[in-house]
Amino acid sequence: MMRRRHCIVLAASGLLAPLRRAGAQGAERVYRVGMLWPTARPPVIGPSLPKALGELGYVEGRNLIIERRYADGDLERLPALARELLTAKVDVVIAVGTSAVRACKEASTTLPIILFGNLDPVALGLVPNLARPGGNVTGVVFAPDGTLAGKQLELLKSVVPRATRMAYLAPSDANPANNLQAREARDAAAVLGIELVVVALQGGDYAQAFAVIVAQRAQALFVAASPRFETDRKQIIELAAKHRLPAIYE
Repeated sequence: MMRRRHCIVLAASGLLAPLRRAGAQGAERVYRVGMLWPTARPPVIGPSLPKALGELGYVEGRNLIIERRYADGDLERLPALARELLTAKVDVVIAVGTSAVRACKEASTTLPIILFGNLDPVALGLVPNLARPGGNVTGVVFAPDGTLAGKQLELLKSVVPRATRMAYLAPSDANPANNLQAREARDAAAVLGIELVVVALQGGDYAQAFAVIVAQRAQALFVAASPRFETDRKQIIELAAKHRLPAIYE
């Protein structure tokens, strides 16, 4: 798998390749790139993408405008934000995570969409296959097949080799990506000889979720990939430290 920095440069080059050809005919054109996050704070792609685009000759404030939209962890806002990007007449949109990609895909069947995330776009029905995605969706995924759940659990086991019982903190929202991730974590746990205790967050009550995890005598913690968990990461990390739980996070 390529390093994330290389992925970002490759994605930047690919998403504006058609625009470069157009730019040869009109050097003064200003291009618009939309970016849609399910969270409040952009992940590493946020600050890295403008730099990568700058290396290709697209400088924000000169010949490039980046329209950024954040859902602040509220996934129900994504469809409206996707429509805002369409209204802003972006040339292409980068959507982070499954829900953001779905929102953009439902908003337009012609706008080029670059997906970015730890997801399986084929299993989720976003593209028919990886070699020829077709339609208006393509992008960068972190795992060649499925999600990184299995590898993350394997890494956690290597840190706590004697652990035979681990907790899996799951988001409560219904999302196909969450189900796929949980299934892969269970499959990996079976191979590694780990009993995986799934604890779903209810009503945003992290203290209660950790009380259940402790009561279940979990020896380590796997925190699922979720926009909600990224937004609330400070609470999760502090509670894991308080209960002295070795943990792995997205």
